Amino acid sequence: MVVDFKQEEIQEEEKSSRIPFSGYISPKGELINFDVTLQGYHHQASTNPVSQMFIKYVSYMRDKDDKTIYRGCPYYDDETFEEFYRRIQRDIDNLDDYIKRGFGDPYDYFEMELLHFFKNAYRDNNFFESIGRILKISDEEEMRAILQRRKEYNHPMELEMSLADYFVYDLLRLMKDICIMYLGYDSLETKKPDGSSIEINQEGEYDLDFLETPRVITTSSDNIRDKYYNYLLMDWKIDKMPRYVYNQETGLYEPEDPSVALSLMGNERMYEKEIQSIKRLVPRHERYQYFRK
Repeated sequence: MVVDFKQEEIQEEEKSSRIPFSGYISPKGELINFDVTLQGYHHQASTNPVSQMFIKYVSYMRDKDDKTIYRGCPYYDDETFEEFYRRIQRDIDNLDDYIKRGFGDPYDYFEMELLHFFKNAYRDNNFFESIGRILKISDEEEMRAILQRRKEYNHPMELEMSLADYFVYDLLRLMKDICIMYLGYDSLETKKPDGSSIEINQEGEYDLDFLETPRVITTSSDNIRDKYYNYLLMDWKIDKMPRYVYNQETGLYEPEDPSVALSLMGNERMYEKEIQSIKRLVPRHERYQYFRK
């Protein structure tokens, strides 16, 4: 499948929001603006189904000497694992009913994929073993000390609220890897060469030329040149991450069989030669004529 080139749509999103685009391409090739799912990330926000689902169920450990495994948001500390696991299934059933009634959108399908990931990963009550890695966030006391040095707080509650905000963002930075490596979603980001965000003024003008701005896709797909042929033709950068596939028999997410990538190598080499030849001979503003569908 060749993913449609959606740079104009992305640029319009950036002009509208005044912030660089950050999002995903779903396994079906749909563009998902992830800024939408990041808005209002507090627990009462209804605009944030995907991120909220991740925070609700992800297991993690804090750095330093804390070896405690934290499971999901802290509102259910007294429930048993069986109760916790039943909550995942209830959320799946409720969302499935919602989608079947015709109300589903790309965010709902994204949320459903994430729910099934957690159902699989928690099947044998050993989350880290199932996904083959331990998820860690910053040490709470260390972060509290850092935040205290950065800003004066008039009330202790202000510091605790900032700490809670950082806690959420620290968890969400782990979400990108999970979505790419285990769910098959690909991330899209706009970055400056120095790593900072692109500034956009009130007139919608960038502080860096749009066409010269590095655009990065991170994927676990093996058919990168086939799938993102048009993006590579327009000088997008592609980063590769490993892919994990769920094994129903073992209950583990296991590295994808290397034979899958090997079987695609011939076509990938062919497309790479085509892309480099076109880029060498055709100016960027004319390359759209060579897009694949």
